[in-house]
Order: sequence, then C-alpha cells, then structure tokens
Amino acid sequence: MKLVQSRFSQCSETSQMLKQLYEIKQQVVNSYIEEVAELQCKMVDLEQDNKKLHSYHASSFVLECIFNIKPG
Repeated sequence: MKLVQSRFSQCSETSQMLKQLYEIKQQVVNSYIEEVAELQCKMVDLEQDNKKLHSYHASSFVLECIFNIKPG
C-alpha cells in the first residue's frame, strides 16, 4: 500500500511540475506572438513611409526633368 501511495505521490508531483513548465512555455510562446504582431505593424508603417519617399522622388524627377525646376 505504501508503494502505491509513494508512486501516486511521485506522479502527482511530476504532473504539477509538468503543468508549471507548460504554463511557462505558453507564456513564452504568447510573448513571441505579441512581438511578431508588433513587428508586423512596424513593417506596415515602414512600407507606407517607403511608398511616400518613392512618390516624393518621382515628384522631384518630374519637377527637374519636365519643368526644369531644381529643388532646394
């Protein structure tokens, strides 16, 4: 009987430890997911800025070549 209780106790402790490890790993995974979402938002903002810069460059080209206006 003591052997069964001892085994049950060990299994219970192991189960608790595994639950704690699972929770820790789940928190790490969640933080990675949040970080990826933040980086995606930053990437979208940078892409929009890049499109604006290309548009400004095209406008500058038009002013210089067609209207012979130099910026600055």
